[in-house]
Amino acid sequence: MGQLRNKTAVRSRLSMLAYRKLIGLRLESVRNSRNETLNQVAEAAGISRRTLRRIEKSEVNWKILAVARLCWYYDIKLNVLFAKGNHRKIKI
Repeated sequence: MGQLRNKTAVRSRLSMLAYRKLIGLRLESVRNSRNETLNQVAEAAGISRRTLRRIEKSEVNWKILAVARLCWYYDIKLNVLFAKGNHRKIKI
């Protein structure tokens, strides 16, 4: 039973890493499609440039508040950003 729990925990951690990477890629894609720099977006969204870069590159366990600020700036609903799969496209 203990091994099953460990395998489930590892799978869960791996899927969260992949999901975090997906969110970062989506945010980077939106920024690039708008031809905006890290500095421009970070300043407008009220977060640091370093935090934005780390979110986009999945280098940090980001806080939902920082992602919510980015969604506000990009005018994207959180549920659309967090939707799994390709059935919902982010409109720019």
